[in-house]
Amino acid sequence: MDVETVLQSVQERDKWRSRLTLLQESLKEIRTREARLQKRLRRIKRELAQLAKVSDAILDQSSQHFSGGAGRGRSAADPQFSPR
Repeated sequence: MDVETVLQSVQERDKWRSRLTLLQESLKEIRTREARLQKRLRRIKRELAQLAKVSDAILDQSSQHFSGGAGRGRSAADPQFSPR
């Protein structure tokens, strides 16, 4: 092997090492970002579940109020029931 061939080989190796390092750093950043997004998603899902509970409770109270306590969805405007 001559000096030129060895030099090219070393340069090629260094080039691939730098590319590998860059890819490893990018992967680390992506994994960190993914972990942050997963945490945010869990928080959003938890908040949505709480909102669903609150809205169900409000709907239950309002339907009982409008129907005189008869239950959900039984209001005076319901054609299934005759007006008083």
